Amino acid sequence: MKTLGVLLWVFVTVILKAPYSWAEPPGTVWRMDTRPEQLIFHAGFQAWGSNFNVHDHVTGESCVNRQQGQRDSGFVSTAANFQFIRTAAAARAFAQPGQRIYLYRVRPDSNFFNAEASLRTLHDNNPQVPITPLNYHPSRAANEYITPTLIPTQNIRDVESYIVVDGELQVSTAQVNPRYVADNTRATNRPYFNGEAPRERRPTWLGMIPMVGACLAASRSDLKQDIPAIMFTLESVYNSSTSIINHDEL
Repeated sequence: MKTLGVLLWVFVTVILKAPYSWAEPPGTVWRMDTRPEQLIFHAGFQAWGSNFNVHDHVTGESCVNRQQGQRDSGFVSTAANFQFIRTAAAARAFAQPGQRIYLYRVRPDSNFFNAEASLRTLHDNNPQVPITPLNYHPSRAANEYITPTLIPTQNIRDVESYIVVDGELQVSTAQVNPRYVADNTRATNRPYFNGEAPRERRPTWLGMIPMVGACLAASRSDLKQDIPAIMFTLESVYNSSTSIINHDEL
């Protein structure tokens, strides 16, 4: 439990102090999941639905802040910050002993957009909609990249898994995806923008702040629709740095 508390405190510190990090498009991104490679290498990662409002996705309004059956985000999230997402996977493994957590390495292409830059572009074009600085922090810390609809299996390079057994973290060797297609591609340096303004909401500083971005571990597949995720509120950051406050299924 002490180890988990330290990992959570690292997350809080990174999220609140992370600098802007989206100037250089990455050639590799990662996605955390609870589904094994037999499923993901076959089907890829699919978004929940067809809501392509970046604001809704990054703030969790189209995924984690909705009930199951109502989540409709049209994006799949990934992280370009390997240390961040690797620590996230380890923290999640410690929080769920015996549960294997998978970290997939993905080759991005021109259909991958920086989430923070996309959110800023959306709000620059819709200044009437309020936003708090906290909306940017999870995406910035993870260096989150979003892609519409699907990450196909040919873009998924390999996977490693994390599991805690008898209090010890075990990390597997990487398993290569036989369907992976090697190519020299990178994420785009353009933000995603479709002109759609976010719905007006009452701004708040105390909302659900996810460990690794609001929808960073909230994809949908025809093979498995529900993925558990560990969540905590900003209020809990001030009250306790070692407790997991709430469990949600993305």
